[in-house]
Amino acid sequence: MKRLFKKRGAEDIDVRLDAVGTSPHVNTEGETSPPKKKITYTRLFIRDFLEISLCTAIPIILFTKVLMLSICPSPSMSPTIPVGEIYVASRWNTNDVQPRGTIITFWDRDHTQNFCKRIIGVPGDTLSIYEGKVYINGEELDESAYLEPGVYTTGNIEISIPKGRYFVMGDNRDNSYDSRDWLFPLICQEDITGVYLCGVCIPILGPALAGFVYTGGT
Repeated sequence: MKRLFKKRGAEDIDVRLDAVGTSPHVNTEGETSPPKKKITYTRLFIRDFLEISLCTAIPIILFTKVLMLSICPSPSMSPTIPVGEIYVASRWNTNDVQPRGTIITFWDRDHTQNFCKRIIGVPGDTLSIYEGKVYINGEELDESAYLEPGVYTTGNIEISIPKGRYFVMGDNRDNSYDSRDWLFPLICQEDITGVYLCGVCIPILGPALAGFVYTGGT
């Protein structure tokens, strides 16, 4: 009886001590749980610094090396790209040979500004425009994928396109300042700054922003 009393008494004391936090908790395996790590101001500062750095660096690298964010300032590419559309272009494949029909952005050395146009003539083509239609190597070019039926392309041009050069036009053929109008109509491969991917037009905000960046017929 004395041994049983002593054993129960000791257990009761241990339980009471554990309840008030004066004794470490003993798990089922008889091991004490590890103490929790203290969160110091230094750790909080390092964590916040890393989060802010990553959130800042990733967009900067993304939009300076991989993608380009821009806005269409004029109606030269409408209705494909309306005025004020905020669009994304890829910088990744600007050095590749671009196929006909690709929408590109490029730096025009003569006018010292960026343009956004569609490639119509590629290296090796003989391009001609007459009676409102575009001909490539003597055959009429099918532009039904991006132009409405009956669109009249102004101009009276015949030009051979060498390697590394492109002939470009806007989809809005009546209101586009492009290769048909320039003294040096062909653009260089190395002047291509982006390949159009996608865009979104915000009805009120887009045209308002376009007004701030509009510098001429593009």
